[in-house]
Amino acid sequence: MPSPENTPLPLPFPDAPASAFTSVEEAQAAFVRYERPSPPRWRTALLHLLLFVVTLVTTTLAGLELTRGGINFLPIEIFLLPVKQMWPELRRGLWFSLPFLGVLTVHEFGHYFTARYNQIRVTLPYYIPFILGIGTFGAVIRIKDRIFSRREFFDVGLAGPLAGFLVAVPVLIYGFTHLPSLEYLFEIHPEYRAYGADYARYVYRGSQGFTLAKPLLYQGLEYLFADPALIPHPNELMHYPVLLAGVLALFFTALNLLPIGQLDGGIFCMACLVFSALIGCRGCCLLPSSFTPGWVCLR
Repeated sequence: MPSPENTPLPLPFPDAPASAFTSVEEAQAAFVRYERPSPPRWRTALLHLLLFVVTLVTTTLAGLELTRGGINFLPIEIFLLPVKQMWPELRRGLWFSLPFLGVLTVHEFGHYFTARYNQIRVTLPYYIPFILGIGTFGAVIRIKDRIFSRREFFDVGLAGPLAGFLVAVPVLIYGFTHLPSLEYLFEIHPEYRAYGADYARYVYRGSQGFTLAKPLLYQGLEYLFADPALIPHPNELMHYPVLLAGVLALFFTALNLLPIGQLDGGIFCMACLVFSALIGCRGCCLLPSSFTPGWVCLR
């Protein structure tokens, strides 16, 4: 029976020669890991740009549909109109898509630049277009490195919502300081003209329809910056694209702060709590998120 000293180390392949390597270092140097070669940088950049352009188109069409008061499939038939008729419609949609995508882009690049600052390899944002609702499922970035530091986890997770929040507030302020006159609303609803500025008192009897709730931050900015005579009723908020973009930006920022899975709230909650505490005290996961600015937009 051979002694342990004379027993050769097990080989990965039966047909490999017994004297292939004499040390671990030689074996590691000879080991070549197969990886799919990275695509050319121009192809990756083109993919990011293409997804952004498509998402810009879908959110512009979604803004047009939302300002009409509906949440349906995107009105692609608008591209069949003559240019002189198509451009005013697209411009109305751009008043929604540009600020909304602006907040989303700043959010994602908050993650991106924080990760790069911490020397973590990360991709540019992948925008996700959609043909319903607001025209997009948001955007994601891919982290290519493992993160071993809880501080880096926290910083990368929090940077996105914080950056997006700092842009969403000026968007709302701009919307409140540039409210159109009531004539703008009367052009959309000519039947309101007979009631004047007090139209809500007569129009919304019994049925409120589809409305967006006013979060606390929205109410505070409205009180500070808006002309009370021009403030739209909650039922008519969808006809005001900049305000709608700001409200939705706040809503999705708050939603993203929920301490769940791969949401930003879940990521920096994992950074705040050790793994055993995260399993044993899931109710405590809400505490770190409840002090972040985005939560002020929940009612």
